[in-house]
Amino acid sequence: MSALTEATIIVEAGETSDTLHQARAAFHQGRKLFILESCFQVPGLAWPYRFEELGAIQVRELDDIRKSLGTPEPGSMSSLRSQHFFLSGDDVCFFLGEHTPRAGYARGETNNFISNLKKKMDRRNRPKWHYKEEAIGRAAAMLAESLNPA
Repeated sequence: MSALTEATIIVEAGETSDTLHQARAAFHQGRKLFILESCFQVPGLAWPYRFEELGAIQVRELDDIRKSLGTPEPGSMSSLRSQHFFLSGDDVCFFLGEHTPRAGYARGETNNFISNLKKKMDRRNRPKWHYKEEAIGRAAAMLAESLNPA
C-alpha cells in the first residue's frame, strides 16, 4: 500500500500490528511516515520512538502533515489547481461543490446533484426525469451566480 501513496499515516497500532510492516515498507520505498502524537503517549509502546529515530514525523496537528508534504491549505486556488493539471495559471475556476467519485448519490448533496445531471437521455419521460431537469436549472443558476455575483 505504501508504494501507492506519497506518505503513510499511522493512527493506532500495537507492537505486533501489521501496520508496522507498511511503516517499514514506506521507509524502504522512500515514502514519508507520519505517526499521530497519541501513539507516543501509550505507555510501554516502543515502536513510535524507533520509527521517529529513523525519520518518521510525529503529528501534533494537521499542519504538521501539510507542511511536510508541501500541501496548500484546502480550498486555496493552488490546492485546487494541483488536482487539475490541465488548468493553466490564466484559467478562471469556480468551486461549486465537492464531489466524491464512485461514492453514489447518497454520499452528499453534490454527489446527488451530479448523479441527476448524468442521467442518460433514454431516461426521458420516466418518473425521475424531472430530477435531471431540476439539476440543469440549478447548474445554470449556480454558474450565473458565479459569473455575475451580486
